Amino acid sequence: MSTGAAQSAANHTDATTAAAAPAAEAPPVAAAAPADGSTVAADDDAESECPICKFMQAGPCGEGHKDWQACRKEAKSEGVDFVQHCSQSFRTFFGCMLQHQEYYQPFLEAFHVDVDRSQEAIDKDREPEQQQQQQQQQQQQQQQQNGAGQQHQQQQQQQQQQQQQPPAGTKHSPSGSR
Repeated sequence: MSTGAAQSAANHTDATTAAAAPAAEAPPVAAAAPADGSTVAADDDAESECPICKFMQAGPCGEGHKDWQACRKEAKSEGVDFVQHCSQSFRTFFGCMLQHQEYYQPFLEAFHVDVDRSQEAIDKDREPEQQQQQQQQQQQQQQQQNGAGQQHQQQQQQQQQQQQQPPAGTKHSPSGSR
């Protein structure tokens, strides 16, 4: 999905809410905002009223949508670019939607998502992660093998030392003296 499409998808709450409510009926800012000056309550109200959000959250990827929305709010409050800041949570959510196309098909079609190309892109993004995980697993296996080899060597050394020591209670005289 292009950055423009991702931004369009991310802004669907704001665009839907703005298009649905005529400007004359908009409540005054003071009535919508909490006393501390934040806009979280207004955002929460808009999101709870958003039919697209309701649809997304009612589906099998609802938690992923909530995580992505929370990331967007965090980015907005920190004043950072949410597309960059929330790319991982969006990829996770989008990957889930691709796995559950039977439910999310209307949304995917609305944004002209080429499902096959999108899945290929997600898989390609995951390749470095998978390679890193494989390398970590190989390193752990090597460490375990090295650790097992060292344990085996230590056990052999202990056995050799025990064999060289005379049994308890016997006198050991140096060789060559009588």
